[in-house]
Amino acid sequence: MSTMAKASAPSAGPIQPRIDADEARKVLSQLDLAAAPANPKYKRKMRIPYNSRQILMQFEEGLGGKAVFAVQGRNISAAGIAVIHTQFVHSGRRCIMMLPTVDGGARVDVLGKVHRCRHVTGRIHEVVIVFDAPVDVTDFIRLSEAEERKFRAELETARSAVVGSAASQPVRGKALLVEGFEGSRQLYGFWLKKLGMEVFEAESLAKAEQQLAAQPVDLIVTDHQVEQPNDGLDFVKKLRAGHAQTPVICIATDTTAENRTAVLGAGCNEFLPKPFERDEFDQAVRSLVSEDPFGASQTGPIRSNLAEQKDMVPLLQKFIEQVKSLSDMLKKAIDANDLPNTARICQRLTETGSGYGFGPVSDVGKRTMVAIKEETACGPRVKKEVDRMLGILSRLTV
Repeated sequence: MSTMAKASAPSAGPIQPRIDADEARKVLSQLDLAAAPANPKYKRKMRIPYNSRQILMQFEEGLGGKAVFAVQGRNISAAGIAVIHTQFVHSGRRCIMMLPTVDGGARVDVLGKVHRCRHVTGRIHEVVIVFDAPVDVTDFIRLSEAEERKFRAELETARSAVVGSAASQPVRGKALLVEGFEGSRQLYGFWLKKLGMEVFEAESLAKAEQQLAAQPVDLIVTDHQVEQPNDGLDFVKKLRAGHAQTPVICIATDTTAENRTAVLGAGCNEFLPKPFERDEFDQAVRSLVSEDPFGASQTGPIRSNLAEQKDMVPLLQKFIEQVKSLSDMLKKAIDANDLPNTARICQRLTETGSGYGFGPVSDVGKRTMVAIKEETACGPRVKKEVDRMLGILSRLTV
């Protein structure tokens, strides 16, 4: 097999996932609607829909035991796979994905590690697994000629990349660490700084709210219990009620299923049960901060999808020059807490971005306009979206 993985006989375990086909379709539709704009130009990987219900996921258990689960596929790429599962799975956990071959023969075992697990609805979670080595997805799914040409190019790039290079890249952005115990606050703060983040610490929820009012952040790490039982969750619920979308990692001593459900239900994106290793913490941070294609960690150029039309090039170059002027005006407006001018500039960019082939400008602009309409001042949420917009504008090129 071109995946360089061994073939295995079909397992005697369950074949169908615990989620039925109708429920799976609803969940997959929900995930697609909530996803970032599906423009492959701005994705780091070519993710191909892979709705197989014949996927098995195996974990090693204590004393040499093995646990095998049937899961519902969502998508697959050379680098990994996303599946729908009825249980929470910890980030960093080693696993074997048993993927059915396209010809219906024996499954192929592909080694990997859980990249992240997030709650979707009810008992349903989306689990993303990163493969140890790039795989050839044509072993598992049929592609059109155009899709296969594109995939082959990506696969070649993936195979020539340095293994582990992503893990060595710094994580850009600002993090708010909310932790009542000084020893833990020092340790987690040190880890965040080693990753490359600027860290703001708060030993109380009152201090955390003051920090957020003064400085928008890209990530919040909070203890389940900062000063009182469950007050960390109350803090997150308050943030979500105010429409804050900042990703949140919750750290908790209580590792029961009930508490995990409560944490994710409160609006946290990641749950880390104590004790945990540093690599688990790092993985959780990277998965939340680095995935935003428009976030602070992204530095690559954003090209117009109209650049191949030669008669458009002069217009695109002129638009980029205009954008530089608008960026300066937008910075001055947001620094002066001038909400009307901020709204006016963002509206202009939103209306024209996609017309010039710069989809991300309009995509982020729409989010910014929603934040502006729901606020009465240039608060943290508006500033966060404007920061994303300014980052996008600085990366535009023909």
